[in-house]
Amino acid sequence: MNSMCLERADEIFSETTMKHLVSAVELLDLEKGGWRNIIPEIVLPEDEGTLNLVKLSLYKFPQLECLVDNNEYIKCHIQNVLSKLVELRLSSMENFKELCSGSLPVQLLKSLETLSIIECKQLQGMLFKSMLSLCNLKSLIVESCPMLTSLCQLSTTQSLVLLEDLYISNCDELKCIVDISGYNEKKISSSVFPNLETLGIHECPKLDFILPVIVAQDVPKLKFIYITHCSELKCIFCEHQNKHEEDLHQELTDAIFVILKEVYLFDLPKFVDIKCSIDDSKKISKM
Repeated sequence: MNSMCLERADEIFSETTMKHLVSAVELLDLEKGGWRNIIPEIVLPEDEGTLNLVKLSLYKFPQLECLVDNNEYIKCHIQNVLSKLVELRLSSMENFKELCSGSLPVQLLKSLETLSIIECKQLQGMLFKSMLSLCNLKSLIVESCPMLTSLCQLSTTQSLVLLEDLYISNCDELKCIVDISGYNEKKISSSVFPNLETLGIHECPKLDFILPVIVAQDVPKLKFIYITHCSELKCIFCEHQNKHEEDLHQELTDAIFVILKEVYLFDLPKFVDIKCSIDDSKKISKM
């Protein structure tokens, strides 16, 4: 059996039968289940290595709080958790708070290429916590997650080298996409999302800027930018450098406009420029 699509599976099958069915499929689409997590309630950690699951779609799970609850398995040093999964879609999860609760398995979602998270009202704080490695992620969609404040730390972007498409909308508390607090120029030398081609940001009222960049080469492949209804947005790229600031500003501007094919900006009442420095952003915020 290659795929399985079920509604209220927990009311139809016993726990043992459900675990057996999940272990046999590659594509799993579940709707309206009563589970609080996927691992260990549907899949035991010790059985995860036998899974062939490459696509998982979950819709309207009112009790689901996380994908992996690792609090009871800390001493087991679990490494491979959903490590073969290529596509993950989570939608309309009333109580979903985080991807992993407890210690983070080293190889969690290491093969993931597509991630879509829609209408998860309780998803709080940072989406990718700790040093989650997402070296194969190409597409990320986040919609209607009103309590989300950021996607990841600057250090986590070092694993997002293949990300091509980033789309975020209706995230009322999103204050930054990449958290640059504690940023140290000497420690970060590689680009932020070096393969990013399409950037879409809509209705995120607390964003000051979209992406931090060190130099122009940080966005070498960006072709399409769509940004609307962001009432606090001052600029798209916020530069982080102290030396030769004017030269680097011009370098970034020249590089961006050579690469870009389409830019759509709408309803950005505080927008000043496509790029600005940290100091500029702070000055504008005080105005």
